Amino acid sequence: MPLTNKKALITGGGSGLGLAIAHRLAQVGMDIALHCHSSADQAQQIAQNIGRQGQKCVVFHADLADHDQIEAMLEQISSQLGPVDVLVNNAAVFLPTPPDAFDTDVWQQTFRINVFAPAMLAKHIGMQMKARGAGRIINILTSLPNGPFPRTPPIAPPRPPWPA
Repeated sequence: MPLTNKKALITGGGSGLGLAIAHRLAQVGMDIALHCHSSADQAQQIAQNIGRQGQKCVVFHADLADHDQIEAMLEQISSQLGPVDVLVNNAAVFLPTPPDAFDTDVWQQTFRINVFAPAMLAKHIGMQMKARGAGRIINILTSLPNGPFPRTPPIAPPRPPWPA
């Protein structure tokens, strides 16, 4: 799939790997919908840098634990950039929780962001991609070769069960 003049949504795009992916996709000619939650200042700087490269980059703030905010973000992206051609599910949380101190709220928050949000985004955007006959969904899974981070629940987003 040629990437020039296509649109990408990158969740967790304000720092780390998401930042690098945003810059690289802009370099190959894509416009970027850059999702952030807690890194708004960094995301705005990234958008300005990408804009100087000649590509459009719009920052969208949303708490991925809140389905209403996800739906609002998708509507904003659609109205400001048009249909998403590439979805990069990169956002994740790793909330410190000792294994012996089970905390339902921490686990629910972790599942909402690391499991349900990527699945919801893949479902909504994937259906649009399927209707257009093109698109790609990339799910970034955390690789912890030496085991989970200490004091962190080992949860990663699933691979969607449907083709995009």
